[in-house]
Amino acid sequence: NKIKEQYDDLLKKYIDQKEEQKKVFDGLLEVAKKEHQGVLGKTEKDLCDLRELYKSKLGLHSSIEYWEDNAKSHIKLVWGFSVAVVVCFILASLGLYASIKMFIGEETIQSVKFWKFSILILGATVGVWVLRVLIRLLLSNYHLMSDAKERRTMLLTYLALQQENKLPQGDTVHLILQALFRPASIGIIKDDAVPPF
Repeated sequence: NKIKEQYDDLLKKYIDQKEEQKKVFDGLLEVAKKEHQGVLGKTEKDLCDLRELYKSKLGLHSSIEYWEDNAKSHIKLVWGFSVAVVVCFILASLGLYASIKMFIGEETIQSVKFWKFSILILGATVGVWVLRVLIRLLLSNYHLMSDAKERRTMLLTYLALQQENKLPQGDTVHLILQALFRPASIGIIKDDAVPPF
């Protein structure tokens, strides 16, 4: 009888302990579920933000590469036209000097025949015209290079502001996008650089 009472006592303690552990376990499970839901919600939000950033960055990445390549090609053209201007200036100067020596020689201005003087003026005009065209192309490429670098910088700034959620709202965004996606100017002055006569 005493053993049965001890057994019943132990069984009751075991059942009470089991119930208490079940309550603790259920409480811990509920807390873990809530924490899991919180972490899952935050992760989903971060993933959505990352997906949006990736889409916008991917969309603008090709633009950034385009303007970077554009700037590099215009830098090469600037150097090429700079060399061409210097070479053309030297050749035009030497050609004009040689023409003066050949056509005028030791004669004075009063004794030079009109046709010889006309040939010299024509040669000088052609030399100056070619130099003007080359200088316009040089300046055009310089302006286009500056424009390409500026657009690339603006795109990178736009992405950085977008990533940090610091983009202004309303009409300001429209103004920023309008500046980013404006048509590119060729940089050449409209007149055709033909001598005035």
